[in-house]
Amino acid sequence: DGHYDTFMPHGLIEMKDAWSLVIQNQQGEEVFRTTDSRRPWDGRLPSGDWAHDREVFQWTATCVSPDGQVRLFTDRLRVER
Repeated sequence: DGHYDTFMPHGLIEMKDAWSLVIQNQQGEEVFRTTDSRRPWDGRLPSGDWAHDREVFQWTATCVSPDGQVRLFTDRLRVER
């Protein structure tokens, strides 16, 4: 429907500090990584398949300020197709 078809935490979209976003499946395997807010996760897995409806993933954003301070943000997301 064009709403929420991709995932990017809102706080990263205009962040000036360096950051990375990692999404992992329930087994802890990385399925997506980006440092570009213009490249959100679209639900595609490394195999090329799409994540299943209601599948749960863990995301972690690592942000590094110019003075080297590291901040971690993490949460879960559930795919809805």
